[in-house]
Amino acid sequence: MTPPFPRTVCACPGDVENCSRPGYLIPGDLIAIGELLRDQRGENPLQMFEASHGAVVADSSTGRRFRIATIVPKVRHGRCVFLDGHRRCTIHEAAPFACAFFDVHMGWVERQRRTAWGLRQVRDHEEYARIRDALANRDGGMKEPLAFAKASH
Repeated sequence: MTPPFPRTVCACPGDVENCSRPGYLIPGDLIAIGELLRDQRGENPLQMFEASHGAVVADSSTGRRFRIATIVPKVRHGRCVFLDGHRRCTIHEAAPFACAFFDVHMGWVERQRRTAWGLRQVRDHEEYARIRDALANRDGGMKEPLAFAKASH
């Protein structure tokens, strides 16, 4: 699903600094980034991602807290694997949701609105969960090899 708000622009040093700490992917990002990586590099895109503990959220009607685990780009040598030697994003046109739709100038309310929308996309998506569960966790450990999902046309 396409986000209901505009993509942000990485135009200042603060935004570029945030690129070192990549954000989470939503289900559509997996397909877009996967296709881009296969075209650019001919490699398995899943090698570039890992599972993250994600975010702790609360159900507004019950107050019950729970975690929504996510998929994120790997970080190597203190920066996102998709940054080149000049700190430029090599997948900018298909950047993950939490990279492409947030910036350092955004207010708290807007950040929360966008975060909630993104996490709703992740929460109940079975294929996303299957892929995430097969990835190595940030703290190590690979479960089982997994083929990358292709877009269905």
